[in-house]
Amino acid sequence: LASSNLAPGQGIHGVGETYDYTFPGNRVVTFEQVALTNATDTKVYLLLVHCTATCFSHNKAQISTVINSFTVRSS
Repeated sequence: LASSNLAPGQGIHGVGETYDYTFPGNRVVTFEQVALTNATDTKVYLLLVHCTATCFSHNKAQISTVINSFTVRSS
């Protein structure tokens, strides 16, 4: 559904992805994830949020707030 390269600063970089997965029985779940690594690529930070596609659609504003608040500081 969506993909973006991320570079929030201090050498931290990664990707953001939003995608649907259809489980057996045609249950559609939407996933939104942020995967980041530090400047030296020695640490990985992952935030994954998911719920049914209907739930995701109804709660998109709150999910976006959580995703956008994900902060990693260089160590």
